Amino acid sequence: MAKLFLICGKGGVGKTTNASAVALALASKGEKTLLLSTDFTPAIGDVMETDIGSEFTKINDYLTAMEIDRKTITERWISKFGPDFHQILSRLVDIENLDRESENSLLEYISSAPSLREETMLDFIVELSENENYDKIIWDSAPAGETLNLLNMPSLLKKHLKSGTKIYDSLDKLTKFRSGRKSISKIIDEWAELSDYISRYIKENAAFIIVTNPERVVYSRTKDIYHTLIDYRMNVHGCIINKIFRNISDKTFKKQQDKALKDLYNLFHKLPVAELEHSIHNVNTRQNLEKTGQKLIKKLQIS
Repeated sequence: MAKLFLICGKGGVGKTTNASAVALALASKGEKTLLLSTDFTPAIGDVMETDIGSEFTKINDYLTAMEIDRKTITERWISKFGPDFHQILSRLVDIENLDRESENSLLEYISSAPSLREETMLDFIVELSENENYDKIIWDSAPAGETLNLLNMPSLLKKHLKSGTKIYDSLDKLTKFRSGRKSISKIIDEWAELSDYISRYIKENAAFIIVTNPERVVYSRTKDIYHTLIDYRMNVHGCIINKIFRNISDKTFKKQQDKALKDLYNLFHKLPVAELEHSIHNVNTRQNLEKTGQKLIKKLQIS
């Protein structure tokens, strides 16, 4: 059974609500659960009716929530990778004579690069997952495009880093550095190894649950997401078909929904699928949200 569950899908399908429901249900069973959002426009605080933000926030005895923001990732990058960048930059520019404000501004500028920011975010999530304090981590991801780019980043970054090996070796030979400092090549090798580890960890330990709606356009995007995850060799655990309308009088609408449902079941034919009706009563209180989550974890075999 996986520990890290990534709730993904097209924007607007109900990822946050379903992730919150699953997290509440797991916590109600006594599992120590972390509900994590990496959407830079997070909404789990709205669903939980609690101010969450970038700090670990206790929802109840067994549930903690956190919304990772850009500032948190930038600070983490500067703390974890800043010293290595300082060593690299010190060979290329007279960084020792920069004032502290200029040096910090330079590091913040470098850390804002999407590849580095995304790599740092994944590194943080892997670290949280390896922490045995949590039985389950429910990861409410950003919309599909951003999430797939995020998952592809370790391999892209590793490829980029490795492609510059000769350049880094040349810089080590051309520049003088103090005894005890790591070479640029050594630093780059360590980053490449970390990228490889992150990619491997996600493939081996993360379970993806795709949230979708029974609509033609959403189905098309869901199919793309599913096949992309399979191409990445990720573990697709199951699917939540959200916002299903029952007792439809409009025959055209019913026909379209039935066709989308059939297509979704064909797509996920070997995996567990959970259905949720379109109803505000599923989410208007934490108690109802938890009941919805209990149905989901049972149907999806999460606990």
